Amino acid sequence: MGPDWGPSFSPVTRVDRPVVNPALRASARFRRFWVARLLSHTAQNAILLGLLVTVVNRTGSTIHSSLLVLTFVLPSALLGIAGGIVVDRLPKREMLVTTGLFRTALCLLFLHGNGGVLPIYATNLGVSIITQFASPAESAALPALVPEGQLVAATAALNLEFVIAQLLGTVLLAPLLVKTVGLRPLFVLTAIGFLLSSVLYARISGVDRREERYLNEGEAVALPGRVAGVRAAGIETWRLIRSDRSVMVSVVLQTLVATTIVVLVSIVPIYTKRVLFLPAEYSVAVFSPAAVGMFLSVRLVPGLARRFAKPRLAVVGFATFVALLVVLGFSREVALLLARYGPAGLPGLHPASAIVWRVALCALLAGPLGFAYGIVIVVARAILYERVPVSMQGRVFAFQGVLGSIASILPLILVGVVAYVLGPRAVLILVALTNALAAWYALRLAPSTAGEGESSSVGPAAEAAPLSGLKT
Repeated sequence: MGPDWGPSFSPVTRVDRPVVNPALRASARFRRFWVARLLSHTAQNAILLGLLVTVVNRTGSTIHSSLLVLTFVLPSALLGIAGGIVVDRLPKREMLVTTGLFRTALCLLFLHGNGGVLPIYATNLGVSIITQFASPAESAALPALVPEGQLVAATAALNLEFVIAQLLGTVLLAPLLVKTVGLRPLFVLTAIGFLLSSVLYARISGVDRREERYLNEGEAVALPGRVAGVRAAGIETWRLIRSDRSVMVSVVLQTLVATTIVVLVSIVPIYTKRVLFLPAEYSVAVFSPAAVGMFLSVRLVPGLARRFAKPRLAVVGFATFVALLVVLGFSREVALLLARYGPAGLPGLHPASAIVWRVALCALLAGPLGFAYGIVIVVARAILYERVPVSMQGRVFAFQGVLGSIASILPLILVGVVAYVLGPRAVLILVALTNALAAWYALRLAPSTAGEGESSSVGPAAEAAPLSGLKT
């Protein structure tokens, strides 16, 4: 009988090993891995924003900016599964080092370009193609670097790295350099960042140790070499995801929140201008508490994951995330109520009071929104680490990236039109409703598997189970 996925959730009855351990912070291998990811992700984020700002300034066309975003999204949809197959087949450390060197070379090649729009598209496309091999390798390498009981804490730490890389690359490095010294010095720094990340990855030992141990023990692990073609690999990966309720729900929830973040990034400047009546560049300041919420999730989620069942915790975090989106969508109505009945004693329904409350409401909700996002990402990723066989993790993470890319293509195309016709608040409400319906359908579609209430890890015996016995 399947688990109780009701609104209330109870503590896990089995005894877990501690989620937080000082040894994680003291691990030299994990520190190198964390810093290497920070360098490469900061460089990649800076490149994407730098190219986007440059192409908009040179062309003045939103069509060119949309095409630039699509050149980064489409390779994931076309090459994601192939990248996962390669990652599962080849040593992960060598893959991480090689992709870093390729991106370094790509940055140096851009410096020798003619400065036109075509090299911008080509560079963005090249970065995206390389990312399809680098990202699954980064995700699949983590279980070999930390003890099994530290996966939640390590995932939370990497989520913090993701936030810091976004702030350094998107908020600080790219805008500052593009506005002051131009795009070429930015590419010099990003080339250095990619090169240093490759050096750090090269100094990490034992990245493939867990998979080698299973193979040396003669277990019947489904190897990528048995898969004939990308299509067969995709079907096999889907069968694995479909066979486990926790894995399927984790993949769906991560895909939904990742797609929603893409929509939010594109809609927040418009929302700030048309709903909050502030300049678009103020959007970063208004919604900056989201970063604080994500940082708090890094500190608190490991403890929550130790006390409560991880699948249920992920669902609760996702429900909170969707509910906060709805409140943001109805921010005007909520702000009017606060202006009338708020404790600050602002006068009635005066427009200025409502606008002040609207800005305050958005800043107040941004923190919990970031915290809920952190819960979903950290807990759902930890479930995949625990329940997916090591030899299949590269493909599962790549498959999830493919789903996210495919799911974000249509919103990226439609969000501007919907925001223009119905307004940015309607976009948030529609996105929240779509998320809720998709999650509900995934819960109905997912199989009822015994033991899902406990986020027990998949051990060697489970990994040895042949995929031919999985449900379709």
